[in-house]
Amino acid sequence: LLLAILAQTSYCYKFYSPLDFLRFDKAKVELDATIKLVASPNTLEHSGDWVTVSWSGVSYPNFEDWIGVYTPPTNGNSVDPQKQAPVKFQFCIHSLTHWKTGSGSFKFHMVNMRAPYIFGLLWNGFRDPSLAATSNTVEFANPNEPLQGHLALTQDPTGMMLMW
Repeated sequence: LLLAILAQTSYCYKFYSPLDFLRFDKAKVELDATIKLVASPNTLEHSGDWVTVSWSGVSYPNFEDWIGVYTPPTNGNSVDPQKQAPVKFQFCIHSLTHWKTGSGSFKFHMVNMRAPYIFGLLWNGFRDPSLAATSNTVEFANPNEPLQGHLALTQDPTGMMLMW
């Protein structure tokens, strides 16, 4: 009996990532020309730099609107929400002005993934996502920037190899 209770309890506390609920199969592209989505700066100097993403022109702001960060961009600097998951996201409602004005901004901490980033504004939450706008691309000045050192043992017991 105790074993059954423990098994049931551990099942109840299974962790889910919010992206587990993203329905790729229902995703669509419905670009709205009135929405402007801008990422700045266009070029980042180092991994760990910040990007400010600003949007405006959302006619009917909703608590399920969200900004997705995608890398690499597909099909000529765009996003295909049916085939590509965001590497990070933020709900627009967390911007104090989104609900009232349909505009806002966020800062995203960017890691050098050795490929450009593009941002997308999506409607309808994760149940029925619809890509409404995409931003300009953001790139790193040096995509091959050394990021972390890796130590490895060598055949010489007194030596180690450092790789970037």
